[in-house]
Amino acid sequence: MVFVPAVITNLIMIAAAVVSGFQHARLKYRNPVTNVQFAVMAATPVLILAVTLYNRASPYLSVVFLLIALAAMMLTIRQQRMIPPRRMNE
Repeated sequence: MVFVPAVITNLIMIAAAVVSGFQHARLKYRNPVTNVQFAVMAATPVLILAVTLYNRASPYLSVVFLLIALAAMMLTIRQQRMIPPRRMNE
């Protein structure tokens, strides 16, 4: 099994959180706590802490953390098309 360094997984999770924060600010839902973007932003610090503490325990666990990070990033990229286009005068 291939060992995935924690830096790679943490960078993907931070990128997913930044993109989710941008989406969360632009979409302006009526209840902002119940959307996907907030869930990704709230779960990111917990997952980064878990990756930092438990990544070296097993190569299988490092691959699982990488798959979770990639799934979160793919979810936020897929949600990007919900954002309305910007106007030229904004």
